Formats: sequence, C-alpha cells, structure tokens
Amino acid sequence: GGTGGGGGKGDEPTTEWKPSMSEKEATEWNKDSIIKETLYHGTTSNANKGIRKEGFRESDVGSFFTSSKDYANLYSDAKSDTLSVKINIKKIKSTDYEEMSKAGGSLTFSKMLKEAGYDGYKYIRSSSNSRIKPDTIVLFNKKTIVVLENE
Repeated sequence: GGTGGGGGKGDEPTTEWKPSMSEKEATEWNKDSIIKETLYHGTTSNANKGIRKEGFRESDVGSFFTSSKDYANLYSDAKSDTLSVKINIKKIKSTDYEEMSKAGGSLTFSKMLKEAGYDGYKYIRSSSNSRIKPDTIVLFNKKTIVVLENE
C-alpha cells in the first residue's frame, strides 16, 4: 500500500502574489476568484510606476476599479497610465449610495466591511443617476490585486 500524493493547501493559488504579472500568470493566480474579468484603474504616470513595483497602497477607503476602460481613463493623466488588473477575492458586498449613507459614509462603511471579513464592495449606481456611470469595485487588501504587465 502507499499513501495518496499531493501536499499543498487546496485554497491557495498556485501562483504567489506579486504586484505585476503576465496575463497568463494572473489568470492562473485568480482562477478561484469570484470576479475573474479584467478591471481597470485610472491613475497618474507617477503612481502607475509605483503600483507596478510595490502594489496598491493600502488606505482606509480602499482602491477603486471599474470594468470600463473608458471610465478609468477619465482618472488617468494619459490613457497609457490606466492600469489593467486581475483580482482574487472570495467575499464582496454589493451596495448602493443609500446603504452607504445609512452606514455613515464610505470610510465607516469600509471599516465595517473589513471587520466583517469582506475583501471589498461593489458599488452599484442607481439608474436614476442622470449620468450613467459603470459600477465601481473597491478593494481593501493590495494582495488581492495584480497589475497585468504590458506584453
């Protein structure tokens, strides 16, 4: 008789987190994520370089992402500064302006979700908003985000 093979932990991605990855590595890294699509983050050219090297800076509010590259470009110095990212998350809360306001604003809301074990939240914009903007995903932990390298 022998013993069954296979060490390793079932939940851990086989690719270790690092701030930037090739699309192939990132797709392997986020294969168990509840959101697999590529997201975008508008930024300055200076911040772009730092994020690629160190990852996103962690803040009390979180880092903001969208599925619309055009929308992310509005927040970039130049279109070339908009980052394409993959994320690896297990637990996200969908919310809207009303729920966030009741909680006391985005800072209080973010703190509450972090304490409850959420990776972040998806801000659903109401259709009553005259300027239709895409939904925004806000993440708290930089190790749930990787930048796709320009290939």
